[in-house]
Amino acid sequence: MKPLILALSVFLTILAIPASTTAGVSHELSVAAAVELGLTHNLDIALANFRVEEARADLTRQRIVGDEEEIAVAEDKLVDALDILEQAQVDLTTQIENSYYDILTAEARLAELLQNLEDAQSNYRIEQARYQAGMISQLSLERTRNSVFNTELNAARQRDNLDTSVYRFQDLLGISLQDTVVLTDTIDLTYRPLTMTFDGALETALVHAAVILAAQESLADAAEAVRLADNSYTPRAALEKARMDQRRAEVNYEKAENRVFFDVRSAYLRVAQVEASIDLLRRELDYAQRNLQVVQAQHADGVVSDSALANAERAVESAETDLSDALWDHVRAHRDLVLAIGQPAVEWGD
Repeated sequence: MKPLILALSVFLTILAIPASTTAGVSHELSVAAAVELGLTHNLDIALANFRVEEARADLTRQRIVGDEEEIAVAEDKLVDALDILEQAQVDLTTQIENSYYDILTAEARLAELLQNLEDAQSNYRIEQARYQAGMISQLSLERTRNSVFNTELNAARQRDNLDTSVYRFQDLLGISLQDTVVLTDTIDLTYRPLTMTFDGALETALVHAAVILAAQESLADAAEAVRLADNSYTPRAALEKARMDQRRAEVNYEKAENRVFFDVRSAYLRVAQVEASIDLLRRELDYAQRNLQVVQAQHADGVVSDSALANAERAVESAETDLSDALWDHVRAHRDLVLAIGQPAVEWGD
């Protein structure tokens, strides 16, 4: 029995060895600091900045040449490059925040599993003493040992998941994978059932969602362009183009409203579904715990076998894991809903 656990411990030690021992820079990062670092060093942002600089250089050349049509084309290319850069910055900000969140949740999950491992190891030591005293069978002791083995494997897998989340985070920030990061912000993981209605969520989103704000800005700019072009000095073609741009902006605004509707609906239903699952899983856990108490009493009286007791214990462990996973899913689903309606994703900070 001991050689098996020792071998597993060596296996876990090997898993914990980093891929590279090259020393890197240590970064202590809040969400805001992580976003700032990413916007400065992210490789996709760097490429988008290159395109902007190329467009600016091309516009400068065309202005020197003096061809009005080519100048107009160069100006449009610069506007497009700036739009792409701005969207890339918005997307990266969201990705960094999501990655930051993924690391925090992975750390919390690992801490939970390590506590489970400590409990399992403690229980195994107790069962060893009971076995030596002749109070339990060898089968019962092996069952407890297997519980330690399984918990160690789960902790090792979760440590790998955490490492992967950190590597992805570093890639987003544009820093070396040999660097280390320490997250200084926290999030509130307290379970809070949904209180807002769908109509209320949609109403908020139609005011604050980023896609709505962008469409409103484009529509306002298009309307202003029409106003400025609507005079006797502006060529008719320029006025017609401005009006066409305004109609296009109106259509895009309507599309933005439809997109927000479906985004909010999807996020809202996801939260509601997870909450329904949590209610069911809590009832299942309560049943499994009460059933375990009955089986334990029966086992003590010699009425049921070790196998029946093991099954009852596994049922409780499974129910606890399912409920824990559902609670994590609820935090993520609620956070996605808050993002969809254009509100701060989480309360960051201590």
